[in-house]
Amino acid sequence: MNRQKVVFLLRRMLPGVMCVLVAPALAGQSLQPGVYYHEPSTISLSDVASGGVCTDENGVQAVCETAHKIYIKGEETCDWSPDQQYPCTRFGYEFNYAEAQPQTKLECKRRRYSPKTGEQNDSYEQAIDGESGHVFYSTFRTYAPVDERVILSEVHECSYAGEPVATIEFIIYYEPGVGGPGSGDEADQYFPEVPDACSHPYLTEDTASALLQATGVRRHAASEHIPSLQSQCIYGAAGGQKGQVGYVFKFMLSDMFDVDQLPAQQIEFNATFANGGAAPEEILESPGRKAFLFRKGDRATLFVITDIEGSKDLVGRSRKFVAQYYIDHPDMDYASKQGVLLEQAHMHMQHWQQ
Repeated sequence: MNRQKVVFLLRRMLPGVMCVLVAPALAGQSLQPGVYYHEPSTISLSDVASGGVCTDENGVQAVCETAHKIYIKGEETCDWSPDQQYPCTRFGYEFNYAEAQPQTKLECKRRRYSPKTGEQNDSYEQAIDGESGHVFYSTFRTYAPVDERVILSEVHECSYAGEPVATIEFIIYYEPGVGGPGSGDEADQYFPEVPDACSHPYLTEDTASALLQATGVRRHAASEHIPSLQSQCIYGAAGGQKGQVGYVFKFMLSDMFDVDQLPAQQIEFNATFANGGAAPEEILESPGRKAFLFRKGDRATLFVITDIEGSKDLVGRSRKFVAQYYIDHPDMDYASKQGVLLEQAHMHMQHWQQ
């Protein structure tokens, strides 16, 4: 009995757009978010990368930042029509290939989806000149200011000698107030360092006193500020009074907390693991992109996943900024502790978004 590859459609609904990703049921692997390698028998790929394309001073283009999400900021100019240039953002993919037949072609189909125009299809070919070599593909979207978020999708399905080779998907974002010629704006917020959790407007001595309803507080010896990794600030009530409050700001791997890429169950599992393994009392859509409330004894904890990008770690992996807040107080009811933590987190999100 011949093994038959079964193709299925994975429909993922995003605000204002339907993204359709085609993948085989029986073989293949995900090489990065948005890139699926079908493991064909006729050609092999390596060093696959897709995302933003940069042009150096000599005019040489390459994928400079692997990404599934592409934000159109208009940082370059592109020829849309003869003698007419427009601000644009370039993106694409590249890979090395081996075990191919010289003087053949890689055949690719491209599907673009827009909420306004629906689905549009076209095709193109990539030359395979030798048994091994390199393929690079670059395209662009022109920049335009928008009043509200617009999300588009673009999927490339490439085959060789009749076999599927790779499926490459891009989610394309136009954001209000982001981009424009020469703006240098980034679509995602970025923190080069973790904010100092013990500084204003975060957990100062006055804030800790107010949250614990204490006349005096003392900073805990475990408080520390490591700008490249995390900042932890802890205060305890002084003079025989009860209670402790703490903020922890940190960079964590994007692969664990990318709300746009990971299933909700995986995000919940990772958040639970990061907070000691107890199941959350409640999961909220804000503050941040996703928030989790935990309860353990007299302690209420709020864990917030933000959309703020952090600096990359020592081996070049992308990181997200997350914030954890807790109050441990035997004389405060859980609802009160939950309320003050949410109030603090919402206030901080507004501060960061400014």
